This record gives sequence, C-alpha cells and structure tokens, in this order.
Amino acid sequence: MTYFLLTGQKLRAGEHLSSPDRSCFLTQQRDGDLCLYQGPGPEQRGGCIWASLGASLPHGDYFAAMQGDGNLCVYRQKPDGDTDFIWSTGTVAPGGKFMAVVEDGGLLTVRSGEADEHAKQPVLWASRRLRLLSFNTHLMAGSAIVTGAELTGKLPVTFRDDERHAFIVEKVKQSGADVVALQEVWSANRMDNIRDDLKSVYPHSIRGTSGALNRAGSGIVLVSKFPLEDWQFNQFPETSEEYSEDEWATKGVLSATVKLDGGAKLRIGMTHAWTNAGNKDARCANIENLIGWTLGGRGDMPAALLGDFNVHRMGDPAKFATLESLMAAEAATDSWTRVHGPDQALASATDDHIHNTLDQFFTPGSDTPASDCLDYVYLKDSAQTPLRPLQATVLRDWRYPLNTSNPAWYWVHKGTLAHLPSAAVAGDKLWVATRAAHDRSLQISRFDQATKQWRHEVLPDVSSDGAPGLVWFAGCLHLFFQQDRQVMKMESVDGRKWSRAESQGGEMRSSGGVCAVVHQGRLYVFCRDPNGEQVCVHQWGAGGWSKRDWLHIDTPHDIAAASLGDTLCVVTVDAGSGSPRGLMRAVLNNTGKWQPAQLEKGATATGSPGITSRNGRFELFYREPGGAGMFHRSSADGLNWSGADFDARLATMDTVCPAAFGDDLLLFYAHVHESGEGYAKRALAHSQYPAGVQLDASDHYPYQVDLAWPRG
Repeated sequence: MTYFLLTGQKLRAGEHLSSPDRSCFLTQQRDGDLCLYQGPGPEQRGGCIWASLGASLPHGDYFAAMQGDGNLCVYRQKPDGDTDFIWSTGTVAPGGKFMAVVEDGGLLTVRSGEADEHAKQPVLWASRRLRLLSFNTHLMAGSAIVTGAELTGKLPVTFRDDERHAFIVEKVKQSGADVVALQEVWSANRMDNIRDDLKSVYPHSIRGTSGALNRAGSGIVLVSKFPLEDWQFNQFPETSEEYSEDEWATKGVLSATVKLDGGAKLRIGMTHAWTNAGNKDARCANIENLIGWTLGGRGDMPAALLGDFNVHRMGDPAKFATLESLMAAEAATDSWTRVHGPDQALASATDDHIHNTLDQFFTPGSDTPASDCLDYVYLKDSAQTPLRPLQATVLRDWRYPLNTSNPAWYWVHKGTLAHLPSAAVAGDKLWVATRAAHDRSLQISRFDQATKQWRHEVLPDVSSDGAPGLVWFAGCLHLFFQQDRQVMKMESVDGRKWSRAESQGGEMRSSGGVCAVVHQGRLYVFCRDPNGEQVCVHQWGAGGWSKRDWLHIDTPHDIAAASLGDTLCVVTVDAGSGSPRGLMRAVLNNTGKWQPAQLEKGATATGSPGITSRNGRFELFYREPGGAGMFHRSSADGLNWSGADFDARLATMDTVCPAAFGDDLLLFYAHVHESGEGYAKRALAHSQYPAGVQLDASDHYPYQVDLAWPRG
C-alpha cells in the first residue's frame, strides 16, 4: 500500500495508507471519520493521533478524495449515486496537482506537486502543526526611542502607532500562530497593553524589562496559547560597539519553556539584537548570548531561536556565515533553508524597502536599499523530539488602505529642492530633475518600475539659475536649464550618463526656469523673457529652434505645461502685486493661437503650480496660499476647469510637480519641515494622489514557521 493519495484518487472505507517508516497509518472508517493512528496498519493499531470529525456518523459507504482544487475531502456515497459532503481540509489552491501524504512521525499533510518529490513540495495543510510567528512591530510612540531620535535628529520613527497597534493585534489573533515573538513594542505601557489585547487568544505571556527612566525597555514580548515556564530575561552587556539608537534601549534575550499538549516541551529564545548584532565586525555577540541564555544548562531539549537578529542574510555574507556557524555548533538549523533550500534566499526578505510602504517611510533620504532578511527562526532537535518545519512564510499581506486623516504617507528623497521640479516618463522609467536649495546643483532622481528602486545622482559640474525642464523626446532625455540667462541642454538615454551641457544659443534665453514638453510630436521649450517676466516659447524643428513666440502672460514664478490630444496648456502664477497671486493659463489648440486668461476666479497660490495629463484630462495642483494643503483641479480642454478639491494631508513649501506614471499619479514637492525631523530643510518628497496607499503593518514583514507537532 502506498503512503499518499494523488489528485483524483480515493481512499474508501476500510482501506488505509501507511507512512514510509510504518509508524502510523491513515484509514477511512465506516463511521465517516478519517483517522490517523499509531502503528503500521489496522492489525497493529495503536492510539488515535488525529481524527477529522472526532465523532461517529451512521455507518455508510464513506470515502476520502484528493481533489484538484487542493482540498482533501470526505464524502458519503448514497445509493442513488449522489454524494453527501462530510468534511474537508479547506485548502483551495491553484495548480491542479496535489497529494495527501501520510508522513513519518504521525502526520497527515496536503501538499502541491507530484508524488516523486513530495518532500520538496509546499505544505498546504497538516493534521496538526505548531505555528511560530516572529514580528518586529516598530511600535515606538511613548518610548525613550522617540526621545533619542529627537536628540539625534533621526525622526520620524513613529507613524500611526496606535492605529497600527490595533491592526497588528487583530492580525496576530487571526494568524493561527501558537507562539508569537514580538519585537520593538518599545514602551512599558505598550508592552503591557499588547499582552492584555492578545490575552483572549494568548492567555500566557511574558515580556522583557521596562528599562530605566531615560532608556526604552527591551521591546520584546512573548505570547503563547500554551503555558510558559522557566522563563527569564537577560540584558545584553553594554559595550562601546553599540550603535547610537541601541543606547536608548535595553535589549536582550527573553527565553521560556512552552508546555505543549501531549507532554511535549519546547524551549523558546527570542531577541531583538543590536543594529550590528553585537559587533562591528563579522562577530555576533548577541547571537552567542541568545544561544547561551536559552539553551544553557537545560539538557537535551528541542528549541526554537527566533527574532530580529539584525544579521543581513544577503547583504552581509560574513556575518551570516558567523550566525550559521554559531547555530550549527548547537545543531540548530535555519527553518527557511530547510523548507525552501538555499536558492530561495531572496524570498526570505523581511526587510523590504522595495515593496513595504512603512519601510520606505522610515528610510528617507537614500537610494532604495536592496531587500534582505533580518528575521529568523532556527530549530534545534533533541534526541527524542526532532523538529520538522513544514512551511516557512514571509507574510506580505499584513497591510490596510491608508486613505483618511493625517498624516498622509509620503517618502523623502535624497537632495533638497528649490524651484519647480520636472518629471519625464518613458515606458516603465520615471525621472525627476530638481535644482538643490542649498546650492545651484542639479539632481536626477530615477525610478525603474521593473526593480521598484529609486536612485539619485547629482550631475557633476552642472549648476542652474532656475527650475530645470526635463522631457523624453526622440528616444532620449533632454534636460534644459538656465545659466546666466542662457538656456543649456544635456541629453541622456538612461538618466545616468549625460552629454556635455551645450548652450542653445540665439534667442534661447530666460530670466527664470525652463519648461519643456512634447506636443503632437514636437518639442516646445518655455522660458521667461530674459529682460522681464513675459512667458515665451520656442519650438524645435528641422532648422533648429524657432524664434521666440509670446504667450501674453507674465510671471515671476516657474512655468509648467502639459499636452492632451490637440491641446497644449501652460500654467503659472500671475505677475500681479501682492500675495497670494492668481493662477494664469495659456492654451494652444486647433485654433492655432495662444489663448491666455486667468485660470479661474479665486484660484490663487503662493507657489508655482504643476500640471500633467492622464485619462483624457489635465490635472492641476497648487499650494493652498496659507500652506495648509494642496488644491487640485482638472479640465478636459484647459479652458474650463473643475472646482478646487482641497487635501489637507498634502503640504508643500511652495511648488508641486505632478507626474502620471502607469496607474499612479505622483506629486513631487518640497517637504514641509517640522521641528525635530531628521530631514534636510526643503527636502524633495513625493506622495500619491489621492493620498492613500496600502500601509504595511510595520517596516518588517512577519515571519511564520509551521512545525510538525513535537512528540512528547
């Protein structure tokens, strides 16, 4: 008799499947119960390990079937040929090829794939499993971590912490985890509150120290569905090798023994290591502490060592090798590698700046770092109780829509911003050109949709006296800017390597910024009268640049333009006296003439507006005169505009540049600097419009491991 059922196969009443080592067998009983027993078969049946129903139905013609949707089901065959549904594993999955496997050690699983490689296939369901969950929550509000961040200029470190706290509690309750290790629950009150909030599902809990008055606590909490005994917290010894943020906490190791049903015990050791795992070099003193304090003097006991180790699996191979070596010395193995093999390391990333919106928020002013794994579960067998991981999963779906109330999500880039940014799109690439606030340098920020990573580069030996204009035209980027009132241009095919800046000569002069746009296949460049404030335009043609043409609007501000079908619309702020000033527009359509006018009565701003087009409409954004948010208007023709939509969640120092990129509408602007923030003043930032994103529960993803239930 084989030990598995493939898709389409049935196990009828009275039949059985024995595990390869003949330690257990599965049988479909005539009372409807699908049961797993100890022993090699019915003739030598031991105790019941697992039962689908745990009760008897009237005797009948029952059978178990492995279905093509991933469900292992039990049915009763009726005399008329129909069937009654009795029970299922509830596992619905794509693929069409599945198997129910009677495994060594008293376990029934449902796996995807073919029978000849069943041990390598993902486990969709198990008759009984122990689920461990490790999660760095980044809940810092109310702790000394915030005070330390204020003193060291490393804000922000909080974002909707109370709201995320409530969401995390519900997700943990729904996770099905048996033992949960939480990190970065920083304040003493929050550690106690989260234990209370989880008590209905996890009645047993312990936590690390609260810390001194001027220090945050350990931030680690362990909750369990099963009793915890022999627990202790040990604080890491302080050394000169701590990073500055670690000095504001009292990190350490929390360990306990979990008393499982059936007499089994599992030793748990959890930690949140220092930022360098205890050492600046490849050593891992914190991991040595974790192992010693968890396992020391407790004999041959199975154990799980888990938490945020702050060891980069991919980014720091030397430190990861030390981690592996320390664990191997205690016969502890990495659960991820045991389940997925060594070739799937990238999928283990729990620290994911590329996709995790909160990770992006808390890592401002940098290129997008590579994703990496910082969170681990290592498993140590005992002679009597081997620990067998069935599944290892990074939970990337703990997120919820963020679309109401302040603060809105935003991301701060490298560099600062003076004047209006300019954006260009080509396929899955986006580039943003900015002129720095602290000097006259130009920066190119580029985003690749394929990698979802931002890169920032300051153009060497290039300076500008106004806003740059960036456009994709004739197969490459064209960057226009003004030096000593002369319009200059550089070209690039990728935004990294640029041609030498060249003067455009002739009348191509400007007293302010430069704006470039492609309309009906032709390149237009808008400037400001080099001797005044009138807006003019040049077109590129076979003979070079056209002579200056006037739009009959004046402005002391920057200029923005967008193309929509046969209409070209230019917007700016009026040159009139006082503040705020009215918005002006000039439209070129099939009449062939520029049509200048005030945009709408009452439409005023204190910074340059920005415009783009998408989905058959112009989209216009500008700063509310008092700086309390942004206004948005739209138009199908550039002449008639909608009423103003106000969004207080979006704030700019002055200008705003919208960019239609794929399905998104992105806004680039100078971040409104608040007291204590670690951002540079007038830092370049971007938000989505409308101001809603899918907010991840933390800047780390939860890591979940399912084990075959340990034997007592």
